[in-house]
Amino acid sequence: MKEGKSNGVIFAYGQTGSGKSYTINEVLDLFEGTARVKFIQIYKGSCFDLLNRKLKIEGTEGGTVVEVDCANNGLRELVESAGRFRHEKETLMNEASSRSHSLLFVRFDKKALCLVDLAGSERVKRSNVKREGFKEATSINTSLFSLIRVINSAITSSKHIPMKDSLLTRCLHSIFAEDW
Repeated sequence: MKEGKSNGVIFAYGQTGSGKSYTINEVLDLFEGTARVKFIQIYKGSCFDLLNRKLKIEGTEGGTVVEVDCANNGLRELVESAGRFRHEKETLMNEASSRSHSLLFVRFDKKALCLVDLAGSERVKRSNVKREGFKEATSINTSLFSLIRVINSAITSSKHIPMKDSLLTRCLHSIFAEDW
C-alpha cells in the first residue's frame, strides 16, 4: 500500500492446511456498509470469475462486480457461496487443498481492500501429487515465486517491478501501481 493511501491488501500465505482460507473468511466479518465486490481465482495460468460459476476471464480486468450489504454476514455468505467453485484436491498434506489463488476485491466508495488467499506452498514430494496435481503444484509455486520477486522489488524501490511474470502478479498490478 502506498503511503498516504487508504487502500490495502492482505495476503494469506502459508503451507497447505495452515488455515489461510479460514483467516480470510474471519476478516470478512470486520466489514460494515455496502461494498462493490469482485471475486476471482487463478488456476493453472487462467483466471476465473467465482461470482459467475467459474466463467473463464480473458485478461486481468474482467470479472463480475456485485454490490453487497456487509451487514448480517452478507459478504461472508457471498464469498463462501462463490468459494465452492474454487479448485480443490486431496493431497497427503490436506483433505481439501486449494489448488488456486483467490483474489477478493472489496471497494467502499473511495477505499479498497484486496484479500488474497494464496494456494498453499508445498513440496511435491511431501504432498505426493502426480500428473495433474504435479502441474497444479508447479503452477502454484511458480506464481508464488513471481509474487515474492514483485514484493521484494517494491520494498527495495527497484526501478523495474516484474509484474508481467505471472498471471497472479498481473492481476495484482493495481495494488503496486501508483493509483491504487
